[in-house]
Amino acid sequence: MNKILLIIICFIAFESYGQKLPMVDDKVMYRDVMEFPDKNKSEILSAVELWMAHNFQDSRSVKELVDKEGGVVVGNGLFSGICAKNGFGVKKCNSNVKYQMTIEVKEQKLRYSITNFSHYFDPGETTVDGGALEQEKPPGKMSGMQNKIWDQIKLETDKKTNELIKSLQSSIKGKNDDW
Repeated sequence: MNKILLIIICFIAFESYGQKLPMVDDKVMYRDVMEFPDKNKSEILSAVELWMAHNFQDSRSVKELVDKEGGVVVGNGLFSGICAKNGFGVKKCNSNVKYQMTIEVKEQKLRYSITNFSHYFDPGETTVDGGALEQEKPPGKMSGMQNKIWDQIKLETDKKTNELIKSLQSSIKGKNDDW
């Protein structure tokens, strides 16, 4: 009897494991305003462009739009090498998540929006891509991908997105070096 109860508890725990990402209008979206009281619009915008050049392998391909007058930078990013353990406990780092990032700049502040997250596997993999991260469970066409793996991909994406946001903020704050 105790074994049956333990199995039921474990099943419920694994079923409710689902990773929740921040949602706005049924889309995964990270959005917030950062304030920099000692920076003007031009300084913030320059720092954003420098940050993009340092944080994306090819800053030219990531930038879709740079509107200096309007204070908007839009680009596409990629988290590559996302790791998850399969049902046999084997860790594979063959997942990638692309996203879109919009940064709007005003005097002494910026607003970032990170959205349009979409999962795909490395080229040559036999597994079908997961698609939009808004899906609670992996899509039906994704045979063999378990909910737990999908949740690991979402958890790793959340972690990498929060690291990206922290990196942006600390880069804009910067040091006041007068070299």
